[in-house]
Amino acid sequence: MPVSPLRDLTIHIDGGCRPNSSQASYGYVIERCGAPPIEDSGCIGVATCNVAEYEALVRALERSVQLGAVRLLIHSDS
Repeated sequence: MPVSPLRDLTIHIDGGCRPNSSQASYGYVIERCGAPPIEDSGCIGVATCNVAEYEALVRALERSVQLGAVRLLIHSDS
C-alpha cells in the first residue's frame, strides 16, 4: 500500500532564549507535499535553550500524530 505524500512530513524546529535560562520560546514548521505549511510558535516562560528545543520537537510530533503522519524528516540545529 503506497504512502500518501501528505503523510510524509518534513519538520523544522527551533527553540531558544537569550541569555540561556531566561524567557524562552519555540517554533516549528511542518511541510507536506502539495499542502500549505503548518506553523506554530509560542513562549514557554523561563527555560533553557535545550528545553525550548525539546518543546518545539514535542509539539511538532504531537501535531504530526494529529495529521496521521507515517514518515518524518526532522531538521534541528541542536
